[in-house]
Amino acid sequence: MQVRIRAARQADMPAIRRLVALYPERLVQDKLPPSRHFLVAEVNGNIVSCAAIELIAELRSVATHPDYTGNHFSDALVEESLDRAERRKVRQVVLSTDIPKFFARFGFEINQGSRTAMYLQTGNGQRKHPKQS
Repeated sequence: MQVRIRAARQADMPAIRRLVALYPERLVQDKLPPSRHFLVAEVNGNIVSCAAIELIAELRSVATHPDYTGNHFSDALVEESLDRAERRKVRQVVLSTDIPKFFARFGFEINQGSRTAMYLQTGNGQRKHPKQS
């Protein structure tokens, strides 16, 4: 079977939407990324698989010196960080924390659903490559 992996085009979006719709319990169905974020796998001219990489930001390393806690410096920095993310058209900001109540004040929510957040740091030579069958 000959598979061609390529960047998606705007004309591919109906096929991508149909693929995503096959998995309503696993995949977000609304507000799909634009076609420029997608790759597609094509067999005999038919799109049979898709994947998107979105611009997602991670908020991290929020810290204040103990002598200055209570002055809301971290609040101001988180607000400015989120403002910058919006100006850069970041669609989602994620974080990992042991103080969720602090970040909930800014609108962050704990994911209580069946989805699991997973992380991969790229560019460090540690990425694995599963064998193709």
